[in-house]
Amino acid sequence: MAWYRKRFRLSPDSTGKKVFLEFEGIRQGGAFYLNGKNDRSPRERRDAFGFDITDNVKPAPQENLLAVRIDNSWSYREVATNSTFQWNDQNFYANYGGINKMFTCTVTDRLYQTLPLYSSLGTTGVYVYARLRHTS
Repeated sequence: MAWYRKRFRLSPDSTGKKVFLEFEGIRQGGAFYLNGKNDRSPRERRDAFGFDITDNVKPAPQENLLAVRIDNSWSYREVATNSTFQWNDQNFYANYGGINKMFTCTVTDRLYQTLPLYSSLGTTGVYVYARLRHTS
């Protein structure tokens, strides 16, 4: 189990905008707290995910505190199914965990474009993405 803490301030020009946290991946289960409030759902991902923190983030110039608890134990069980992950074996995957990929805090206008890869943001509407086109 590991705890991470990050203190940050939004820039003054972020007033009235949307604020997201985007993680490229964690190992294995995570709980996220912003200014003492849990984001209400565990994250169990090795793939990218993100969530909207607009309602809980303090505006500039106030300081925000992000606390992240990551459980990378061999006995970790998925919250929804109570099953272990297939890679929870020392012969398959070394027990390195935590926030093992990049994460960012993104500030956007109220109208913004997101990527389908961040489906956990709970957004709906039209997505724009590239499709590989084969030519002969």
